[in-house]
Amino acid sequence: MPEIQKYGKSSAGIIAQKNSFFTENDKHLETEKKIAEVYSGQAARKRCKNCDYKLGEGYDVIEVDTPYIFCDRCGHLNGRYEDSEDFHHYLYGRDEGESYGQNYSESDMEKYFDRVKTIYLPKAEFLLDVLRQERRDSVPPGFTDFGAGSGYFVAALQNLGIDAKGLEISAHQVEFANSMLGDKLLRSFKAKDTVKAIEGIDSGVLSMIGVLEHMREPRAALEAIRNNKKIEFLYISVPLFSFSVFFEKLSPDIFSRQLSGGHNHLYTRDSLRYMLDEFGFEAVGEWWFGSDMMDLYRHIDVMLERSGSSARMREMWKSSFGTVIDELQMVLDEKHLSSEVHMVLKKANSR
Repeated sequence: MPEIQKYGKSSAGIIAQKNSFFTENDKHLETEKKIAEVYSGQAARKRCKNCDYKLGEGYDVIEVDTPYIFCDRCGHLNGRYEDSEDFHHYLYGRDEGESYGQNYSESDMEKYFDRVKTIYLPKAEFLLDVLRQERRDSVPPGFTDFGAGSGYFVAALQNLGIDAKGLEISAHQVEFANSMLGDKLLRSFKAKDTVKAIEGIDSGVLSMIGVLEHMREPRAALEAIRNNKKIEFLYISVPLFSFSVFFEKLSPDIFSRQLSGGHNHLYTRDSLRYMLDEFGFEAVGEWWFGSDMMDLYRHIDVMLERSGSSARMREMWKSSFGTVIDELQMVLDEKHLSSEVHMVLKKANSR
């Protein structure tokens, strides 16, 4: 068991940041349907994306017209189609990533740094708490955020006095991040050069926040991390198969946040354990928190509006359920049933 285990996180910040999920459901739903249409046009997936074991026949669940199946060996939930190069280019590579980057950037500096403060600063503080516990109040030299997006996590680390840099495939997001940060802290690389980019990292700490689930070949990336002797710690966050998937299955007209779009496979506790064992990592810090109750809150709010319920009825829902989201979510988090987990991993040979 990791020395540091943390549970729960206030939902207020994410609800404020993701307000469009409530107010623009139809727009998000249309986008995910287009992505699902492109994804379903790829070749059938035959092997597990997490452990490379041969997948069985059939499927376990269909979401947004896409079938998914659990791996019989590691328990990972796989989409039934391949993450082809064409599909990844459609998601992340068009117009140098500008279209996709709009999901993760803010239009002005005040909003940008508000996002850094509410969403990313707690993640950075958690990472440093774990590292100081492991390193007896010191931290390893060098921090690199891989898949750095618009630079939010780099900004959070810089805010805490950590000299951090980032790598990102979207040239548009790199340019935007560096303009916000006032320095060239991020640089871009080609998706085809992912392994090469990891091999060239000279930092003791590598972070991949919401990245593994978007990679075409996460196993190749993990192998490169294992072989890079400069990297001592890996900080990841990944989406999990959780109650949110059931809410999404029961609400086909509501935008699916957990299992759709770029999330065409989900981790489970078993598949994470398998991954750590295979690639030689030890979890030294875990933070379990999720958005399952926020998803339920959102699904019912949107359904009430679509069904013609009065403004009073919707306000009653918000004023009642909205006050207990965090307490209800904590029950799931403490049972390791949440929609997300943050893990600080140490290479087993670095003890």
